[in-house]
Amino acid sequence: MPRKTKLIPGLFALSVTATILGVASPAQAADPVCNVSGTVNNRNGFPQYIPKNSTTGVNCTLRSGDHSNGVGVLKTALRVCYGKNIAQSNSFDAATRTALIQVQTQVGISADGVYGRETRDNIVWKVRDGGHCEYYA
Repeated sequence: MPRKTKLIPGLFALSVTATILGVASPAQAADPVCNVSGTVNNRNGFPQYIPKNSTTGVNCTLRSGDHSNGVGVLKTALRVCYGKNIAQSNSFDAATRTALIQVQTQVGISADGVYGRETRDNIVWKVRDGGHCEYYA
């Protein structure tokens, strides 16, 4: 069999293997966008508003360009709990990203300007019926 003919089946097998191994399992898939906000009780039993996804719950992400009530709740935490001078709105703009990076740096987590599970669990959130801020988890 000519050398070229042997190479083609080998490349096909390699591409099939790469395709199978490259598919992420559901557990590895990215969290959906936080499209709403919701009330959850924190570890001390106080209700807090935090970003949520209407289908999957609190495991969700926010990044530049997003627009939702979840963004508004994140901005409230950045303003009230961390003193960031950003406009209150439901738009994740450049100022929101900058403020989030500053807070992520302050609390010692990955400062990528994207809100996700690590940020949720390491920043404080405004307690719904009080003037103080507490951790969610």
